[in-house]
Amino acid sequence: MFKQYELIALLAKIVEERDAYTAGHSARVARYASMLAEQMQLSIEEQNSVYQSGLLHDIGKISTPEAILLKPGVLSAEEMSIMQEHPRSSERIITQVTFLRPFAKAVLHHHERFDGQGYPDGLMGEAIPLQARILAVADAFDAMTTRRHYRKQLEIKEALDELLREAGKQFDPVVVENALVRFAALKIPEIPEAPIFPSLTERSKLAYIFKDSLTDVFNGRLLDTYLLAYEPQMQFRCCYHFSIKKMHAFNHKNGWKEGDEALILIASRLKKLFPEAHIFRLQGDEFALLHQTHHPVEVATIRAKLLCGLEELDVVMCHYDLAHEHFLSWDEISQKTKENTL
Repeated sequence: MFKQYELIALLAKIVEERDAYTAGHSARVARYASMLAEQMQLSIEEQNSVYQSGLLHDIGKISTPEAILLKPGVLSAEEMSIMQEHPRSSERIITQVTFLRPFAKAVLHHHERFDGQGYPDGLMGEAIPLQARILAVADAFDAMTTRRHYRKQLEIKEALDELLREAGKQFDPVVVENALVRFAALKIPEIPEAPIFPSLTERSKLAYIFKDSLTDVFNGRLLDTYLLAYEPQMQFRCCYHFSIKKMHAFNHKNGWKEGDEALILIASRLKKLFPEAHIFRLQGDEFALLHQTHHPVEVATIRAKLLCGLEELDVVMCHYDLAHEHFLSWDEISQKTKENTL
């Protein structure tokens, strides 16, 4: 049995290694699920089973493309459809191992809703396996009480109030009733917020998915995702926008290849000048960077270093304090710079 637990924990860890933002999630869901099973006076065997199902509930995400799994913003309808395949992927993986098969149905159906509006099979009410109904509450409870980039970690009472609001709709009312009792006195330490790039590996993954093909910095699509998904001031305070001027004339005189080389050089210099910042190419001749803290600079110095050897070009540089100015897209940043330089 001990080796079985070790293998299951290892499988859960493999999934979480792909996505640092979910670190510890499976273990917490397993713990909460077993607590609920105990509160509901299920047998020791059922308590152990729902615990192991909790460890395995997201194993199917190992087949989810990283471009979706790591996307920091709202998923498109197509991306959500792909993400919703993970319970079936989990079941396929689990049923390949004989001693894991008893957990397959709970894992497959943990995203079903009590009102029949869930997935993958749209099961309703008690047609959903009991352990899956328990996992659904445990999974949601952990999501709400874990800090995310886009919202604070909820207090226990706030999370329980939300479970109660969804009782009979998303969740089994009986399971929610037991959660209200069992979790009321629970002490959950504040889980530190993971940085947007918690490791060099995570940074490299996102760079591969969201990089600009010419300059190798991030593209504007990722910046839009940040601005829509997060409260930027939670992670970033400082934004600089750079608008490179006279590129059209430069390209006409020197050719498009030389123009591309100039943009590559400017991007490279931005990375050297702001090594801790996240740098984005917004469109042909615009760049932006985000920094976690205010990063005062001497504009004349930055301009001279960016355009050394590129004196035919010019640059307009604007600073924005994201604690006081809020943008929903890079286009809004670009427009604000144009207004500021009229």
